[in-house]
Amino acid sequence: MNGLLKLPQGWHAQGRNNRRRCRTARLFALAMPALIAAGCSVPPVDETALYDQRQQAQMVQMLRSVQQMEAAAPTDYRAQAGNSVCNQQASQEALRQGNESFARADYRSAIPYYENAMMACPRDGETALRLARAFEALKEKDQAIIYYERAAASTNDRNSPVRQAALKALDRLNKGGQYRPFTTGLGEPQTNSGR
Repeated sequence: MNGLLKLPQGWHAQGRNNRRRCRTARLFALAMPALIAAGCSVPPVDETALYDQRQQAQMVQMLRSVQQMEAAAPTDYRAQAGNSVCNQQASQEALRQGNESFARADYRSAIPYYENAMMACPRDGETALRLARAFEALKEKDQAIIYYERAAASTNDRNSPVRQAALKALDRLNKGGQYRPFTTGLGEPQTNSGR
């Protein structure tokens, strides 16, 4: 055999297998930190997705706020009035809500309700009178005069309580530059005489 030593059978196969195992172990040792880093690391945070989620949450919150405000706001009765001259039901509901605000001395909140009642029944003198009283309570004399005049003009009956109250208020507001605001209830304006 040409002077070579005869190796035991299967030795070459074992050597090749050992060399393969060594190579695999070296590759594994080199690749292990990279594999660990890839498997254990947290994926990068997508800032755009987080921003979009925050914006969407804010939009949902804003929509809820708008819906709550719409539920609390006075209803616009013009759409409900339709083609009829006066929508009594809508007017009465708006007057009821306005009277509740007025009774709490929340005159600013009463005005939109009374305005809605005026839209539902534009020629209603009682509504114009209540709207004028709300403006007078807020010391908005010019607006009060406009609605007192409208209340007085709402009827031709000279003895109408609405007309009489409106004319009395106009006389009081226009008298000698003195201004005595209405401050209590829905009855006749209270004057400061005697105080």
